[in-house]
Formats: sequence, structure tokens, C-alpha cells
Amino acid sequence: MKKLLALLLALLTLLSLAACGGSAETEEPEAELTVSFDEATGTLTISGTGRMAENASVAWDDYRDTAVKVVIQPGITTIEDSAFNSFSALTEVSLPAGILEIGSSAFHSCENLTGIVLPQGLQKLGDNCFEDCESLQSVTLPEGLTAIGFAAFCGCESLAEVVIPEGVTAIGDSAFSSCESLRSVSLPSTLTSIGKEAFWNCTALTEVTFSAGLTSIGREAFASCDSLRSVTLPEGLTTLGDNVFQFDEALTEVSLPASLTSIGKQAFLGCDALETVNYAGTRAQWDAIAIGEDNEYLLDAELICAG
Repeated sequence: MKKLLALLLALLTLLSLAACGGSAETEEPEAELTVSFDEATGTLTISGTGRMAENASVAWDDYRDTAVKVVIQPGITTIEDSAFNSFSALTEVSLPAGILEIGSSAFHSCENLTGIVLPQGLQKLGDNCFEDCESLQSVTLPEGLTAIGFAAFCGCESLAEVVIPEGVTAIGDSAFSSCESLRSVSLPSTLTSIGKEAFWNCTALTEVTFSAGLTSIGREAFASCDSLRSVTLPEGLTTLGDNVFQFDEALTEVSLPASLTSIGKQAFLGCDALETVNYAGTRAQWDAIAIGEDNEYLLDAELICAG
């Protein structure tokens, strides 16, 4: 009888383990990569199926100073962290549909990379992924992208225009800071938050198109944008962070929504050209907004209430 009970317990244990194993999510396999380099053209080609393993880039590190073009073949689904960091000769990258994620610092400091088209299906740009790509003039961001990581394009001083596609819900801290050639930015209706210092020191920025859906703008998000002359913020926005437009010396007019409930301290510090504040609510609603300290330039400008 004892032996029978023991056998039954063992059988139940095996069935339990099998059930657990059957319901567990399976991790995408690491790709067995094939790497080739054409010395005549400077083309580095990488193929495989699955995600790049950690430290896979050891296999092509010898081409850091000589690879002019990188071609990722279909089948690879992720670019690992720092995969092509500081590839100093790199001018062109070809990425296939099916890439889901580009890892942190994947193309950091590729100083001669001039443009890149990111493929449909891409969901995430990791932190610092294109930071300090000084020659990057254009980037095409695909619909379906949901997140732009911390400092993803920070220091891309040649980047002139950015259209953030529908689907992106958050722009990370410092994502486009010090993009000194950036003239215009268009933001999607899916965007709910802009991180702190996201567009800090974009000194050529003259136009930002905001869409309804945005609820918060972080600290110093548009600070030191010397060329920004007017801003119209969308209905639905509730929070402006501290120092958000600090030292925007050309800013003369700002339009604020009736949904706004708080304006951070020093939000308009140093905006000595600010003349007009258009407010979509009533004077009573304006007086109810929690306005932080050191906002004299905002409070001294002419207030025009809609109601």
C-alpha cells in the first residue's frame, strides 16, 4: 500500500511539473550568427535567426574602425546592447523588417553615420542607442514604435527634423537633448508624456506640433531652446514641469489649455521676451492653477482668457 501511494505521489509530481512546463513562456532563442566582412566595400554582414546574444559583438569587434556599412539579414530580431558602439567609419546601416528592439548604446558614437531608416515592426529604441551620432541628419521612425529611450538621440547635432509616429506613448528623458540643428518636431496623438530635458538645448528649434493626449511635460523638457518663438499646448495637458521653458529667450507667446492644473517653479525663467499668454479657460480657472515660484515672466505677460 505504501509503495502504491509513493508511486501515485511521484506520478502527480511529474504531471504537475509537465503542466507548469507547458504553460511557461518560452524565451526567444539566441541566434547562431554568421559574420562576413567584404574588405573591398567595407560591408559587414550579419545573419542568423533569433535574438543577438549578449557579447555577440565580440565576433565583429575587429571591424570597428573599418566597417563602412552594416547589413543585418532577415531573421535577427534584436540588436544587442553596444553592438556597434563607436564604429567610427560607419556611414550606412541596413535593418530588415522583423527587428523588434534596438538595444542600449547599439550605435552610440557612430560619428559618421548620416541617416538611418528604422524598419516596420520595431517596438523599442533603447537608452543612448544613437547618442552622439554627430553626422546623423535624418532618421525615419516607424509606426508601431512605442518607446524612445533615455538619451536615444542626445547630441545628434546634425539632426534637422523629427516626426514621432503614432503609437509612441512616451519620450524618454534627454531623448533629443542638444540636437542643435533640430528645427521642427511633430508629436503624435498617442503621446502622453515627455520626459525631463527631452529637447533641452535644441537651439535651432522653431516649431513643435503638439497633439491632444499629452498629459505631462517634464522638467526642462524645452529649456534653452533659443529659437522657439511660440508654443501652443493641447487640451488635456495637466502638468508643466519645473524649468520647462527656462531661458527660451525668443519666446513671445504661449497658449495654455484650460485642463492645466499645475505649472512648475521657474517654468518660464529667463523668458524675458514673453508678451502674451493665451488661456483657454476663465480667469477663475487661471487663478486656481498651482503656479510655482519664480514665474514672474509668465505672470507679468498679458493674460488673455477665453472665458
